[in-house]
Amino acid sequence: MGRKQLRVWLQLLLYTADRGTDSMSSPLLQLAAVRGKLMEVLTARRPSPQNGGAELAFIAGIFSLMDVLLEMTHADILKQLPLPEPVSSALVQREGEFAGLLTLIEGLERDDRAQVARSLKRLGTVDPGQFAGIQREAFLWAHELTAVR
Repeated sequence: MGRKQLRVWLQLLLYTADRGTDSMSSPLLQLAAVRGKLMEVLTARRPSPQNGGAELAFIAGIFSLMDVLLEMTHADILKQLPLPEPVSSALVQREGEFAGLLTLIEGLERDDRAQVARSLKRLGTVDPGQFAGIQREAFLWAHELTAVR
């Protein structure tokens, strides 16, 4: 994990630490980690990725469940923790370069195969077989990261 990702992850943990639970074993936190990793890897596979695009995608992924973790709207969270515009656009307005990735991942979580197929086709850089491998990588990474030691 890069230094910037680590900083964001630590911020996420600080926000969830006061919830009175074992933050690292929270299923929502694990799901947020999977979302972040999936979005990071998928963004990195795009042709000529933007500078920092994969890192911003990771941030958008982990913060996509922050509203549930903190029981606040994304808009209220972003007032307290300003994030880069591509991230805030995806989270609040569901617009911009990361909105489609969030739609893909939410379809996956709902087991909406038609939505996943449409999203993968729109993305155009990953076939379903590759996506299965990316999912596995993300799940293993999140499990390793959030495993209680």
